[in-house]
Amino acid sequence: MICHTDFADTETGLAELWKLIKTGQIVFGGNAVLKTYGTLRCQSGRRMHRKNRVFFSSEDEAVASGFRPCGHCLRAKYRLWKEGGAGYPRGVAAKTASASMSDNVTTN
Repeated sequence: MICHTDFADTETGLAELWKLIKTGQIVFGGNAVLKTYGTLRCQSGRRMHRKNRVFFSSEDEAVASGFRPCGHCLRAKYRLWKEGGAGYPRGVAAKTASASMSDNVTTN
């Protein structure tokens, strides 16, 4: 994971960032506060504050870091995460917690 703030807010820093994008070392962007990741062209990602922006070289790296897919640009993967699909542990944890809560409910 690479933080946007690791690059100077100058022309040189921007050139370094673009070099990593063009060479494929940066493929996805994420929001460190919301723990979401998406494509570099996503409108949601473009609106976030620079201090919250992080970059990933792969989806595997983003998921391993505890990030979930963006609901806008990665809609199908977001649905999988939300339903607790394979490869998205946070969705599974949420689904498991919900199931265990319903197990504790007693009926008369």
